[in-house]
This record gives sequence, structure tokens and C-alpha cells, in this order.
Amino acid sequence: MYFLVYGSKSQFNGNDDGMLRVMPKAMIPFENLDSELSGTLKIRMNQSQIKKGLLLELARQIKRSKGKFRLQTELQGKDEDYFTLETENGLFPDNAILTWLEGQKLEFSLECKVNNDKEY
Repeated sequence: MYFLVYGSKSQFNGNDDGMLRVMPKAMIPFENLDSELSGTLKIRMNQSQIKKGLLLELARQIKRSKGKFRLQTELQGKDEDYFTLETENGLFPDNAILTWLEGQKLEFSLECKVNNDKEY
């Protein structure tokens, strides 16, 4: 079983200064990440990237992966202005979605929160 461990950096200064030590706040099993994590997945697309097939596949990816993340998509118009679209339905940015975004060479960022705690 795998866990996500999050917390704060320990101030303990032992003999090995190269070792990162974390004071855990929680341990979340990987299979519960979609229900315990929330945040925002931001995608930026310019006009040349906006194609029907790409948008249909993006919609399929979102529909497949339910979770507590919002999707914000910034679309760059012909006049260099950006328009932001946001989904009402939640998604979980799993490895399949993130790998697909990288494969499409789309610029994206991920903001993550644990149970609405401080961002990490």
C-alpha cells in the first residue's frame, strides 16, 4: 500500500544535514487521493492548439475522472486576450490526464489542497 504523507519540515538538526525530515500532519492512502485532495487544474491554450478533436478528448478525460478539482482553461484569442472557462463538475487530475496534457504539449499547472488545508 502506498501513502501520500504531508506535513511541515522538521527543525530537527541531526548528524545528517542532507536528510529532509517531515513532521507529518496526515497520511493518505493513494486509493483515497481523489476524495481527500482538492484544488485547481489550470490549462492554457493558444488559438493554434484549439482543435475539435483536442477539446473532445479533453472533455472525455474530465468526464472519466471524478474528483474535487476545478478545471480552469485559459483560451488565447486572435487579439492576444485570454478568456477563462471553468467547469462546474469536479475532476481528479490523475496520471492519465497529466500525461495526456504533456503529450499534447499544453501548458498547465496544478494547485493542490488537502481537506481545504493550506496549499502545497
